[in-house]
Amino acid sequence: MNFNLWLIICLVLITVAVIIVAVYLVITLIQVKKTSKEMELALCKINDELEVVNKVSDKVAGFAEKLSSPLVSAASIIFYILSGSRSKKNRCKEDENVQ
Repeated sequence: MNFNLWLIICLVLITVAVIIVAVYLVITLIQVKKTSKEMELALCKINDELEVVNKVSDKVAGFAEKLSSPLVSAASIIFYILSGSRSKKNRCKEDENVQ
């Protein structure tokens, strides 16, 4: 009789524990579902704003490329001319020091 009583108590406790875990999981999944819907709405809003930012940044980048391309080309030509003349001067000074 004593063994049957302990067996019934253990089965009741296991059943109660399983029910508590199931209720906890259901509540957690409901909260996850609500959170995921809120995140989806927030990310959709962010995505719309990012599209606007991307369009503006593309226009600014395109304008900067059109403007800077001739300036960069001119600056690079001047740099190469100046660096070439400096290297020739340095070579001449090295040749004088060697002789």
